Amino acid sequence: MIALNTPTDFLGAIQAVLGYAPQHLEPGRFYRFGPRKSGWAKLFADCLGGVFGDYRQNISSHWMARQPQHQSPAELASMRHQICQAAVEREAAQRAQWAKNAERNARLWMASVPAGDTVRSYLAQRGLGAESR
Repeated sequence: MIALNTPTDFLGAIQAVLGYAPQHLEPGRFYRFGPRKSGWAKLFADCLGGVFGDYRQNISSHWMARQPQHQSPAELASMRHQICQAAVEREAAQRAQWAKNAERNARLWMASVPAGDTVRSYLAQRGLGAESR
């Protein structure tokens, strides 16, 4: 039988691996937390497993409420599917954030003041003059 405190166990596993954890996790939702939001976690909606990691430490892991030897092949396959689905969702969210950042950077670049002669000369000496504004 699975204990009713699986979210607490999941947070404990995150704490043990990363050294920090979020205060609370809502099942089925992806969270960013920690120093500079480098930590991430998702407790699956069924609370039987989850994924977590830290981008800066290059850590990625998963957690299951029950040991693999106590799970049926169907449960293990479901867990693998949920882990893959979480990776796909996270990659899509990251691509969306990169696109948003690119749009913001383009707006900032277009609004920037053209570089003066001194700056153009400095950049040209370093092979960067063609792109200066």
